[in-house]
Amino acid sequence: MKRYLTIVALVVMLVFVVLLGARIREGVKARRAIVARVATLPKFELATLEDQRFGSENLPTDQPVILVYFTTVCPYCQSELSSIRQHGELKKKGSFLMISRESLDVLRQYQETEELDKEQSMPILWDSLGAVHRQFGVSIVPSTFIYGTDRRLVKKFTGETSADVIYRVLMEAVADQTSAEVE
Repeated sequence: MKRYLTIVALVVMLVFVVLLGARIREGVKARRAIVARVATLPKFELATLEDQRFGSENLPTDQPVILVYFTTVCPYCQSELSSIRQHGELKKKGSFLMISRESLDVLRQYQETEELDKEQSMPILWDSLGAVHRQFGVSIVPSTFIYGTDRRLVKKFTGETSADVIYRVLMEAVADQTSAEVE
């Protein structure tokens, strides 16, 4: 009986290890798919808080694009967004989009409270079904994606990032793209 229980325990452990390995392999495969998908700015379509359609094709082609996925209750998101709003030069150098899955009512209240309706340089877009959330593989907020004018991913930040760091990365990307165009 003892030998039988030992064999059963070993079989159960082996099955567990095989299943765990398969799960890890699938996770790695999924992460690689996300990295490949966001290497170039993917097409997306969201709604503005005024219930207008806004797609990736609406973005200016002569500026880098900065996507900030956030929630209104996240203190790190609020700190990052405040830092961006206060950095005068940063908003001139790129096209910012703030994206959230929260309800329209919550986002509209946030827009009003933060007086963002006056800041067309940082529109809030509503990811009502979480499509962009999944498409970009957002697992932590804030998540910030910086794309160059060629629409290639320059840098992804997970967690709070200061406007100075975003600005520095943006300026390096612009300089790199300018030098590549000259060559």
